[in-house]
Amino acid sequence: YALWPMHLHVILLFSINLLQPTITANALTNETDRLALIKFKESITHDPHMMLSSWNDSMHFCNWFGITCGQRHQRVMALYLQGYKLQGSISPYISNLTFLRFINLQNNNFYGEIPHEVGHLFRLQTLNLNNNTLVGEIPSNLSNCSYARFINLLWNELHGRIPVELGSLLKLQTLQLSGNNLKEKSQHL
Repeated sequence: YALWPMHLHVILLFSINLLQPTITANALTNETDRLALIKFKESITHDPHMMLSSWNDSMHFCNWFGITCGQRHQRVMALYLQGYKLQGSISPYISNLTFLRFINLQNNNFYGEIPHEVGHLFRLQTLNLNNNTLVGEIPSNLSNCSYARFINLLWNELHGRIPVELGSLLKLQTLQLSGNNLKEKSQHL
């Protein structure tokens, strides 16, 4: 009987050590989301209504304004920052939010190009960037977002061709591109 408690102690320590990498891995992925959001905030040059003032270490990032996390993994699923006159570029680090399903940045003053890294968000269902001042071409690798149902890029300053690759988005229900300088297809000589 004297060996029984020692045997249990060894089994318990072994079990705890087996669980530890899983706990560490979840903490690291959550940290990846937090750092991606910090990089997103750093790319904002003007926040007149101080909407991102909660984006600091005083609370968990899932409680930050405009952020929705999933219950199960506490990973960022949605970024809702529409209509707050935010000015800046869209950080390419947004692609590190690998659980992201909804992006709504409409009615702001985002400028620069749509980062091609958005095409790495394979869970993305909604991309709403209308009424900003985005320039450049529509990234053709948005076709990697195979769950996309709604893409709204209305009223920006995008140019170039409409990527034919978007035709492979079988779940896409709405594609809004008016108010840009786009061509239906590239011109061949």
